[in-house]
Amino acid sequence: MLPAVALSSASVLLGAALIGVQTAAATICGDDIGGVRVACACGDIVAGDTTLRADDPVVTTRCRLNGLVVRAPSLAENITVDLAGLSILGTSYGVGIRVESGGSEGALIIGGTGSEVGQVVGFGTGILATRKNSLRRVERVQTNGCRHHGVHIRSAGVVLVDVAAIQNGGDGLRMSGEGGRLVGVRAERNAGAGIRLKSRGALVDGRAAGNGSHGVVSDGRGNDISGVVSVDNGGHGIVVRGRHQVTKGSTSDNNARGAMRSRVSDAQP
Repeated sequence: MLPAVALSSASVLLGAALIGVQTAAATICGDDIGGVRVACACGDIVAGDTTLRADDPVVTTRCRLNGLVVRAPSLAENITVDLAGLSILGTSYGVGIRVESGGSEGALIIGGTGSEVGQVVGFGTGILATRKNSLRRVERVQTNGCRHHGVHIRSAGVVLVDVAAIQNGGDGLRMSGEGGRLVGVRAERNAGAGIRLKSRGALVDGRAAGNGSHGVVSDGRGNDISGVVSVDNGGHGIVVRGRHQVTKGSTSDNNARGAMRSRVSDAQP
């Protein structure tokens, strides 16, 4: 596992300067840009399906602001970013992978093929997608050592499979919106909550362990967190706020403030 990036004492002025430098240098990249493969560098706009290579600048240098910005062409159905088991490294600023538009079906971000896991390490936020239809699926990706949240998305049925958020400065996995499935996810040793939902009809199957705040927080309506294991967290194991939540089958042990806190009468214990 790659180490978390230590926060420096750099001023706000330095951060602003970095933003200006990297924005000016951004270009379009992808495996087929006008019939040519354009290797991605830090801050570049991914405009077509892309599989990273070990000699691409975005994985051979430490990004001063953003890693990659996914922005599909207006008529695209989807776009795939394959990290090919490689790591994108930041310096506590910006976003590792920022999904602005992923086509009509949403973007797919995968860590690689087979057992390969891609890593997004040491940014302000690891993966960010705040437009509800921009992202379709994230698979076999780990966010590690980010200054704020590991993964922050607004869902319209997005699926996360084998996604891990480790030692981030805010929440590990943070999701709002409608629907969505988190399958085989892990949130460990984050400063905030491990998994935080503000959604309707989401399903979570995963593990939250050793986080500074609560293990799992489920705000909304109709969420199913019955597949959650929540242990050794600094707050409650599971916090439920909202109606028609399913918690039966979840496990919550050895959390500092107890197993569960619920503000609703119809949560299933």
